[in-house]
Amino acid sequence: MVIRRYTIPQIVCSGSDGSATGTGASSVPINGKLLAIHLNHSTGAVTSDVTVATTQAPTQTLTSKANSVTDGWFYPVVQSTGAVDGAAVSGAYAPLYLDDYVTVSVAQANGAQTLDVTLLVDVD
Repeated sequence: MVIRRYTIPQIVCSGSDGSATGTGASSVPINGKLLAIHLNHSTGAVTSDVTVATTQAPTQTLTSKANSVTDGWFYPVVQSTGAVDGAAVSGAYAPLYLDDYVTVSVAQANGAQTLDVTLLVDVD
């Protein structure tokens, strides 16, 4: 296993308090198995909506936090599906695989609020 750390340049929100927005993106395509995402909101940040997703169609949401200001590590996985019928396999989850740029969108924030995002990816 070879783990690589990717950081999204600091996202700075602009606009009126409570409705400010901000976006950021990885500077390079990220390739590998997503292990974790870390969100670090600025001191005094208000609850906001954060979405981390891929950019090329079909896009894939990696994590989405609504009305939250919680800092920490998040470990996203997806529900496994059957190979034949595509039905969800009860209790079975799989990692997310990436081969794309990653974007971060922040909404319902205060002006000048910031967010730092880090992804850990197994590139082996």
